[in-house]
Amino acid sequence: SKDKFDTGMFVAKALGAGTYKNAKVALPLDPNVQMVWYRKDLLEAKGLKPPTNLDELISAAEKLHDPSKDVSGISIAAKKEAQTMVAAITLLWKEGGEVITPDGKFGFDSPAGVKALQTYQRLIKSAPPGVLAYGFTEELDAFYQGRAAMVFYWASIGPNATDPAKSKGAANVGWAGVPNG
Repeated sequence: SKDKFDTGMFVAKALGAGTYKNAKVALPLDPNVQMVWYRKDLLEAKGLKPPTNLDELISAAEKLHDPSKDVSGISIAAKKEAQTMVAAITLLWKEGGEVITPDGKFGFDSPAGVKALQTYQRLIKSAPPGVLAYGFTEELDAFYQGRAAMVFYWASIGPNATDPAKSKGAANVGWAGVPNG
């Protein structure tokens, strides 16, 4: 406040993360958020609307998956890396779980964790061939090259996802927050 800095430009939850004992100790540097990016034309061709919850997203991925046309329903990371963890945790939260439970246990070792990982397996079946080796680069390449109808990724891909020089179908790219995420 002494610098007359306008904190109103930050998302309230991101700003709140930098508060300790009622004192502002940090400002959000990169409050990137997970999004669902999708190809509007591919959804429309199958008579689908953009998903409004994770169950609809999973169902849409299965309906959009068409290996005969080299189009997968969703591109998702699956190798051992950070982006895989983000998707797994999102699915765990959908099931009402937490990474560390209130009693200090590992949240994936629970009924919610098992369900989340079963859902991940289900999504992988609608992903491009070789998805088990996909990190964030491969995940994005599949979407940018038009080989995936949807992708879970951060808001920061917007400029590339909507740039016709970088993304096939850029004019048809739509986005929404991760439903239930």
